[in-house]
Amino acid sequence: MAGAADPEPVPLAQAPEVSAKNEVAAAAAPRPGGGESALIGVAPARPPENDAAPAPDSAPITAQGAQPAAAQPPAALGTGLTGWRIPPIRWGGYWGLDLRSVSASGQPRRQQLVESLNLRGSSYFWQPWFAQVSGDLTLFAAQERGAEAGAGASGAAGGRTSSTDVIGGGQLALFPMSRFPFTASYRQSDSRVSGELTNNAYTSRSYGLTQSYAPLEGRSNYRLSYDRNDVTSDAFGTDTAEALAASMNWSGGFHTLSVTGNSYTNTRLNSGDTSSVDTANATHSYRSGPNFAVESLANYNDTDYHLVSGALPIDLRSRYLQLNSFATWRPAETSPLRVSGGGRLFENRTGSNGTTYDAQTISAYAAATYALDRNSTLRGGGTVTRNTSAGASSVSTDQNVGADYNSDPIKLGEYTYGWNAGATLGNQTGGESSRQTLGVQLGQRVHRSIALDEGSALAIDASQTYSAIRDTLAPTSQSLVHSAGASWSRRAGQDASTLLSLNASDSRTRGYAEQHFQLVNLQASGQVQFSRYSSASANMTLQATRQTTYPAFATGATAPPTQYSSSSAGGNLSYRHARAFDVPRLSYYALLNLNQQQARTRFEGDINAPIEHVNWSLEQRLEYQIGRLETQLILQAAEIEDRTHGLLLFRILRRFGTL
Repeated sequence: MAGAADPEPVPLAQAPEVSAKNEVAAAAAPRPGGGESALIGVAPARPPENDAAPAPDSAPITAQGAQPAAAQPPAALGTGLTGWRIPPIRWGGYWGLDLRSVSASGQPRRQQLVESLNLRGSSYFWQPWFAQVSGDLTLFAAQERGAEAGAGASGAAGGRTSSTDVIGGGQLALFPMSRFPFTASYRQSDSRVSGELTNNAYTSRSYGLTQSYAPLEGRSNYRLSYDRNDVTSDAFGTDTAEALAASMNWSGGFHTLSVTGNSYTNTRLNSGDTSSVDTANATHSYRSGPNFAVESLANYNDTDYHLVSGALPIDLRSRYLQLNSFATWRPAETSPLRVSGGGRLFENRTGSNGTTYDAQTISAYAAATYALDRNSTLRGGGTVTRNTSAGASSVSTDQNVGADYNSDPIKLGEYTYGWNAGATLGNQTGGESSRQTLGVQLGQRVHRSIALDEGSALAIDASQTYSAIRDTLAPTSQSLVHSAGASWSRRAGQDASTLLSLNASDSRTRGYAEQHFQLVNLQASGQVQFSRYSSASANMTLQATRQTTYPAFATGATAPPTQYSSSSAGGNLSYRHARAFDVPRLSYYALLNLNQQQARTRFEGDINAPIEHVNWSLEQRLEYQIGRLETQLILQAAEIEDRTHGLLLFRILRRFGTL
């Protein structure tokens, strides 16, 4: 068109940003001074108010009376830094000095002096929404008296050792505020710097990559991650764990689907022991309304252990696959009829040193309950099961009908009393032979709630249950179960919330499968604000069990019963006082951790599990701070792998910078 200028080339530094920028909030723009999101790189400078070159005098005048802007040449590529500025960098660190006295059962006391210098920083590259980076570096020198020199340390007369090292790490986040963030991280740590109690000093190196994605419609999300952790010690060499994990969640209409998978390996170079654990889980839910639902579950687990550190090499292999689906239906929300049904597939293969054992179970069931009134219920159901093992298979069926009655609560003074009764008639066909069973159950319970004061209450419960089973293929079995419990709760506004509960039960079975089982459980949880400066919190569980099993069909038998007892403790207790001994800026902390049972270890598939199991630990700490100068006095005691440890630590830190 006459008088129209050609489109103006856009300088490289002002090119339109990639689509990811359009997916983040406007708040993601850099703030003056760097802000919390500032992390190292370069950013484009603010363009001038009018960067168009003035038109020459001879330029033609348009119909609107304005001169067209002259075309600008493309920005020179060169280094790409023309007109760019360095983004703000947040930085900081500390200088520290540790004096330690370490003791362990069966070992001489050791004295340690550790000096450390830490530097850390964070910024971004180009724009905060594009890439954020952070990192830190710690240089330390350690001297120790009372231990032999290890690898990487120089020894001296009198059992003195000294060593220097560098540790640290960093993280890179690409598109951190978008629908597809990516994170890469690296971390190296040393137990000598952290000051933690351990049987053997070690260094740890961790690597991590994570990619996430969420589609625009927001009904699903996906995640893929890779993690590796290398723990190295002079005592056990290098322990390497790697985990590759993937997950997805999706929902649409009446359906929801969740899938997770994990592939894990652990290798211990010195001993030669290896393990691999592959797992996959999927859950699907279908709900077309409040009266119909289908829930499905799939689990796969493949475990392979190769143990060579013992007297003889051992190979253990275990694999199982489980598919389970069940549905529930009710004609209407007020209908007394409830119907359920489902199916299950379970396959299992175990092996040891070349020998394998395969088993498979396929079953389907259906059940229904009908409420005659608010107290009485009729029920019935049936199951068909096919079992296959060692090349042989069998099919069995089970049918059962029964009735239950639960009384209305009955007031007996300050107590509430109730009773229940039930009966079940069962029939089993197939398998080795048919059998019929008749079971009856009678129970009673009593409850009382006592209001002690405002916000405080005590609840007491006790119950007794008697059951008997008559079986055409086995002697009659009778069981009597007694249980009692008490719980105390207190709530005082926002300052305190406390719960203490004690429960005990005693179960005795006579006749077939004769046994005696006892359990005591104590739980404490809550938090209390004693004053403006002091508070405490608790989450503790203590449990003890004892079981006695008598020989089966013990008519004339002289074999003694077998007994087994166990106890466990888990949880933590903490106390904090921000003005200890009424001294300003002097803080006192106390923390007790109990963990007598370790659920999973690194060898069994947990990359985050500690290299050593800490049975219990108690830490007390005094901290005093003046400006950027911090002092700490720490006293620790712990039991690690059945060995008792103690630590007395005095620490001085001088912080600098803004991080």
